[in-house]
Order: sequence, then C-alpha cells, then structure tokens
Amino acid sequence: MSDSAASISPISESSVSVVIVNHNAGEALALCLESALSQSREVVLVDNASDPVVFDAVVRRFEANPFLKIIRLPRNMGFAVACNTGAAASSAAGFLFLNPDCVAPPDLFKKMHRALNADCRIGMVGALLLNPDGTEQGGGRRALPTPWKSFVRAFGLWRFLRSHDFHMESKEAPIRSIEVDAISGACMMVRREAFQEVGGFDEEFFLHCEDLDLCKRLKDHEWKILFSPAAIVLHGKGVCSRSRPVFVECHKHRGMLRFYSKHFRAKYPAVLHALVCAAVCMRFLLVSIKVTMRQSPRFKTTVPIRDPDHNPQGPFVSGVGVLGASSFVGRELLRLMSRNGTKALAFSRNPSRFGGSADLFRELSVGSVLASAPIVNWVSLCPVHALVGLLPLLELAGVRRLVAVSSTSKFTKVDSCNASDRRLAERLDAAEKHIQAWGEERGVSVFILRTTMIYDGIHDANVAAIAGFVRRFRWYPILAPASGLRQPIHACDVASACLSALNLDLPSADYNISGGETLTYRAMVERIFDSLDLSPCLVSVPPVLLRVAVPFLSLIHRFRHLSFSMFQRMNEDMAFDHSAAARDIDFRPAGFILSALPTGSVDFKG
Repeated sequence: MSDSAASISPISESSVSVVIVNHNAGEALALCLESALSQSREVVLVDNASDPVVFDAVVRRFEANPFLKIIRLPRNMGFAVACNTGAAASSAAGFLFLNPDCVAPPDLFKKMHRALNADCRIGMVGALLLNPDGTEQGGGRRALPTPWKSFVRAFGLWRFLRSHDFHMESKEAPIRSIEVDAISGACMMVRREAFQEVGGFDEEFFLHCEDLDLCKRLKDHEWKILFSPAAIVLHGKGVCSRSRPVFVECHKHRGMLRFYSKHFRAKYPAVLHALVCAAVCMRFLLVSIKVTMRQSPRFKTTVPIRDPDHNPQGPFVSGVGVLGASSFVGRELLRLMSRNGTKALAFSRNPSRFGGSADLFRELSVGSVLASAPIVNWVSLCPVHALVGLLPLLELAGVRRLVAVSSTSKFTKVDSCNASDRRLAERLDAAEKHIQAWGEERGVSVFILRTTMIYDGIHDANVAAIAGFVRRFRWYPILAPASGLRQPIHACDVASACLSALNLDLPSADYNISGGETLTYRAMVERIFDSLDLSPCLVSVPPVLLRVAVPFLSLIHRFRHLSFSMFQRMNEDMAFDHSAAARDIDFRPAGFILSALPTGSVDFKG
C-alpha cells in the first residue's frame, strides 16, 4: 500500500456515490433506482446503449430527482468502461457499484459504509447477495480463482472437491465482516483512493472477471477486501444478459482467459496455461449449447421498497412469521395462534403441495417475506442448520425476536457409534451457536427450545412410525431390555412453548423441553400397542443378529434410516429436566397421550 494510505480519513456517508451500469435491464432498473435514490445523494446511471424506448420509459419516472445523473454511451462499451465513466463523473470519496438487477434494502448503504470506515486499509466492501428464494448467491465471497480451482468450479467438480472451490457460499455465512480475496461486482463499495491507485477497472475486460481483476490488483497493492454479511442485497442475476446469452457467455469466457493470462501465465508452466485455455474453450462450447436449448427465467422480483424512516413500534405489534409452518408442529401452532387471535404468516418452500390448504401458506422467498414486512416476531420449526441459511432473510424482514426449535439429539447422539448420528449432533451444536451469536451481534432476542421425541400420533416420524410397523406386522423388534427412559412431547405442547417464549418479555435463552411423563422405551411401545387395541408383542432380537440384518434392511427404501445405533438407544436414557422452561415460560406439558394413530407408514424409527 502507498504511504498515503495510512493517513486516509474516514469517508462520510454523504460522500459515497452510487454507480449503476445498465444494459436493457428493463423494469428491474426501476426497482434498483428507487432503492438507490432513497439512500444516496448522488446516483450516476450509465447506460450502455439500451433499447431507447424501454430505457426512456423507466428513467422518465426519476428524471425530476436532483440526485440522479444519467450518462448515455453511444454504444455498448462494456461493464468496465461504463463503471470507470460513472466514477469519473463523480467527485465522491467512494463509489458503490450496483448492478441494475439489484434491490438495496433501506439500510444497505449505511452498513457497507460502516464496514468501509472500520479500517483505513479497507479498500473495498462487498455485500451478502441473496437469490429471489432467499438463499445466498454464489460469487459474493470468493477465494482467489487459481487455474486449478477454476477448473474444479467450471466442470462441477466442486461438488466432490469442496476444499478446492473458490466460491464460499457452501459454507455458513459469517456473523461479522471478514477479509476475503474477492467479492462480486454486483454490489461493491470502493474507496476512491484505492480505486485510483490501481487505475480503476481494466477496460480490456468487456463483461465478467473485471471484478476479480480489480480485487486481485487491490490485494496486490495491500488493500483489504471485506465481505460484510450484515449488508444484504437482493440480486436478480442475469437480467441484462437475458436477450443475448451466447454473446454474454463468449465475453465471460474471454474474461476468464484474460484474467488467467494477466495474473497467472508467468507463474505456471506454458503447458498448464494451454490446458487452461483449452478447458475454458471447451466449457464455452458446452455452456453455449446449454443456453441455446433453454430460455432464461424471467426476473420476478416483486420486492416492495420500504420507507427507510419507518420503525416498528417494538415487538408484538405485527403478525408472527412461521418457518416450517407446514410441519405437523406448524399446523398445531397455526391452530393455537388462530384460537388466541394471533396473526400468523405461514411460510413454506412448496405451498402448492398442500392442495386445498395451499392458500394458508406463503412461498418462502424474498418477495413474499418482504411483502409482509416488517415481521418482528418469528418462530422457526425447520431444522436449525437450515435456519442458519435463512437468517439474512429474517434480518431483511426486520426480525427482533426469534424462537427456534432444535433437538436434544445434540446431547443424546454426540457419543453414538454411528458416524451420521455424531455428525447430526455436531451440526445441531454448531447451528445453535451460530444462531445465538448472530442474535447477539444483531440485537435479536433468540430463544432455542430443544425438544425430546415430538409426536402427534399421525404425522410424526417416531410414534406414528412405530404404530405403522405394529399395525402391519403385529409385533415390534427391540434390543432387550429396552429400559431407556423417554419423555415423548406432544406437538401441541411444543407449539404452546413456542408462543410462550415469543410473548414473554425475557432475554435470550435456551431451554430443554420434554414431555410431562417419563417412561421406558418398552413401556412406550406397549402403550402404542394398547392404543391400537392389540396385545403387546415385543420381540427381543439378539445383538449379533441385529448387526448382521440391519445393513441389509437399510437397503430397503422404507427402512433406509435403520441403524444398529437406533436399537442401542432403546437402552439409553433420553430424559431431560424442563424445570427451567416451567419457571420462565410456564411450560406445562401433558403426559404421553395417544388419541389417533396412522394406518399406513412403516418407516421404522428407534
């Protein structure tokens, strides 16, 4: 870094300009401009020779805005040239380069600006990019794409060699800002001193890889590049390239070749460089065939831009968002909320599969969540490791209070002889810690409720599965004496605990919640027999036979989850004290009550 970098002063928020490069983005550009103009006093829109009729129709709505400056280029000169043109038209101390298919939430610029000013050595900050379905988009945080890593990514080998992939979205998003090798040009805030020191974007790149090149040169000049997970942006991806996909792919692959030639040719043998070039050309042919055989999906972001001055009046003033609302616990929760007059916003990834009741569920996507925002209170019934990936979506919605249902398997399976059980315990523990740390960092009250075996006797994968086996075969296998203690908890009690934790004014906490009755595994199964009006018939299977038979039975689809460790757990105590939950959230669970049992499922669960 140059000596002058050490004396760089912080950049004021008002001295950051937004540069948007457009080429036939259509209506997506209107959403982008609306979100940008609500947060910046200078927005420079550089148009790369778009269709004038469509472009004029969009910008006509914003021409009266004094903060908007429009530059029309005579022809499509490429992304790098247009970005440099927009930067040159502004005298700001920093630039936010924003793609026209991005929508910036109200606090995006503040968060990126705060991250940029955290250290005078930070030259650029990137945001967490979300797909329309709320998942993290690739490219927002990356390692340096060496020729080998690029080969792994280009030909899909990253699915098997994840440690060699330069994209990092397969890893959990960090809670706090971290330094990375590269970020995406879709949304990057750059310090002017850093931008000028490296000469801006390399204009030899027409489209794609110019952002990687800029990141590489900034790193070479000892500037830091930061990825800020608190700065969240919605990215439609590919709007400008939809009409000419082969043209775009051509320049994308040309950009790859230029990037490798520029930065790696002198570091690797000529033979390897030739192989890289051949691989890039081969990939271009394959991708070109693919894109010509299918039509690119349309950009369907219908995200409302909220008033940045609007503040929720605190918790409990709006409806409750429910993730995993289509689960059997979710349905009990919705019924309970309906009875006490609480407005429920039920989200599901696939609402159409519920037939006539599909209107109860909203599709889990950025658009559907923000259409109802702010949603201050949330209950998550989905697996906690899945919830980790949805935290940015909840953050966009304005979450201030979150109740997440986890599992006591975090404790009971940690020492299992089965590797998959141990991995599950590790995932539960890691996910809980991530969610709790995220809540602390974001000022969100987080309550984690770890449940024992949840049942409703109809849809669950434990009691209902045992009942299905018993009804079909009239007996049930056990590893004697099956004396391990159990505390089955009814779905209604889980739903009640969720609402209690949500509505009581308590600080963040975690609780173990269990059923109101403790009984042995054998007694639990015998009671299932009784509920089916059948005489208990528990067959003790020798351990040796189980070890031999289970691997073969698990090859059958209906017994695919079977493992010897499940039989071992029949003799392990899985009882937990819920006195803390009784004290703090008035948790009063019922005993093991069976009122209805299924007639079909035989998926065996231990």
